[in-house]
Amino acid sequence: MKSSTNYIIVVLLVVVATLSAVVYVQSRDSGSDVVIVDTTNTTELSAEQASILANNISQLIMVPNEAPSFSVVLDAANLRAEQSFYARVENGDVIAVYPENRLALLYRPSENILVNVGPLYLEQAVDVAADTATTSAQ
Repeated sequence: MKSSTNYIIVVLLVVVATLSAVVYVQSRDSGSDVVIVDTTNTTELSAEQASILANNISQLIMVPNEAPSFSVVLDAANLRAEQSFYARVENGDVIAVYPENRLALLYRPSENILVNVGPLYLEQAVDVAADTATTSAQ
């Protein structure tokens, strides 16, 4: 009984290790970089425009169940120089950000196509000293 349990545990560990390796290789080779959104070279949209864009994008890809934020690209050349995610960006393209699901989409309304999709990295400042002081006081 004990040896069969050990065998099952070993098989499960091998399966988990194999699946982890496959996911790592696929994410590394997918060609999509982690997107760090910088809205310096963009402009915001009205609520009506955002609603229309959200509907158009949802016709092309399954989107998370959250309201995205949108920015219109004004300086494509500068964005292309910043990150490879924006390699095919053009002025007028829209960046859709789903922060809760850490997803960024690059959408081209003029052609109704998704130019790129990638994981989103959001930098969040954490005040470690304040957290430590709060924890210590409790």
